[in-house]
Amino acid sequence: MLRILIKSGVASTVRVNVTCAGIIIGAAEFVPASGLAHAALDPAPGYLFAAVAAQTLGCDLRHTQPWLSIDGDFADEAASRWTGDRLALEDLVGRELGVNNLVVVEFPAPIGGSAIHVVADFRPDMARVEALLQTIGPVGGRTRPAA
Repeated sequence: MLRILIKSGVASTVRVNVTCAGIIIGAAEFVPASGLAHAALDPAPGYLFAAVAAQTLGCDLRHTQPWLSIDGDFADEAASRWTGDRLALEDLVGRELGVNNLVVVEFPAPIGGSAIHVVADFRPDMARVEALLQTIGPVGGRTRPAA
């Protein structure tokens, strides 16, 4: 059963399973499950199936903080760098949830271990178009006017 807590008519918490090629790799709780959201991933035994891709993406993104809008939409860029199999979110009874982009990122933790996060793009398509238009700017994405 999908666990959603409703406050003021807005979904505030969603608990999901994260799968990679149909294998449950962990669970996450998005608070709130809207916009471009991230949550800690509680890894399942199947996480080993996606670990290398998550670690590779973590190493790749570690040097790009903070993310600037001129670098493009973060969700699109991170998803294009994902080298593992297909990721999906499922409710707690196994129904796949629709998200635009989904990645799992593993960063080295400061005191041993690691920090594993899942980033999901819950934005409706029009919000993604608006984000793109804001990055293009008034001169069509050029850094200087055309000659």
